[in-house]
Amino acid sequence: MEAYVALLHYFYSFFGGLEDEISVDIVTCYLSDYADRKKTWLLEHDILSCGGSLPLKTPKSDLPEISNAIHAMGALYVIEGSSLGGQIISKIITKQLGFNDEHHLRYFIGYGSQTEEMWVRFKKSINNIPENRAPELIQAANDTFLKFKDWIEKTG
Repeated sequence: MEAYVALLHYFYSFFGGLEDEISVDIVTCYLSDYADRKKTWLLEHDILSCGGSLPLKTPKSDLPEISNAIHAMGALYVIEGSSLGGQIISKIITKQLGFNDEHHLRYFIGYGSQTEEMWVRFKKSINNIPENRAPELIQAANDTFLKFKDWIEKTG
């Protein structure tokens, strides 16, 4: 359980800080359902339900640059992609920790049976971004992966 809460801390800290930055720049013309995609509250629930305390969110200086909606969409690609992996991870955690319900797994369960549909809608929104902005979007996603890796190494 201790290792699970530590994992949740990494996600809460980094993705929580990232969500705060994305919220400033995201535009509804690309992703009208962004408010439904926020996940920090799920992590908060899981940490607290497992008896943990909330860590500080990652400072802006350790996050990727989010200075426009394209950067926000690139960073959100990483967060949304984690929802796909969460479907598999939740089953592994359930087995390893012997959870008999979904109470401690809300983040990894994410959208539940609607995960595939939410991913398809997100991909459609990405396709609405002008093609000439694709390199910037890809760079923002790559920067997000790298900053997350750096954050884990720095705090782990």
